[in-house]
Amino acid sequence: MSLYNIQSAKPLQNDMYYYHLIKTIESSKTRIWVSMFSINLLYTNDDSLRTRKLINCLLTAKNRGVDVRIVIGAGKEKHNLFDTSNLISEKYLNQISLISKFYAKKNKSSHSKYVLVDNDIIILGSHNFGHRSLRVGNDDSVEIKSIEFNKYLESNFLEKWEQ
Repeated sequence: MSLYNIQSAKPLQNDMYYYHLIKTIESSKTRIWVSMFSINLLYTNDDSLRTRKLINCLLTAKNRGVDVRIVIGAGKEKHNLFDTSNLISEKYLNQISLISKFYAKKNKSSHSKYVLVDNDIIILGSHNFGHRSLRVGNDDSVEIKSIEFNKYLESNFLEKWEQ
């Protein structure tokens, strides 16, 4: 097991995650790579449209030259609620030119929930991109500043991306 040099760690509970992630996306310079188990863009009970606003922030970052990639973790074979919302979200993301892919290992999904920003920021934890996590859930995540740990998760992300 490797230990990584961590410059800082900041807990992000509940609403703090959403607001902090938006701010981090807006200040990104080179890349935003997202590995997310579930992305739910459906309007059901999402009166604030936080997931849509988050996706629009990613699109704005892409339009200013940031490399934005999204790996969606729940597979598309089981036809459960996660898969249905992920299928809809993946189609929408690609329609608006945000490149997204499903984690494609047969009969497996990726439960990872992290965002890599530039070469030193990692935001990871229990938050998915959906109303439940972004508005009403009791989720915990953390922002970690670490070039070494970012590089480790970069290789993990690329492994999923290139499958």
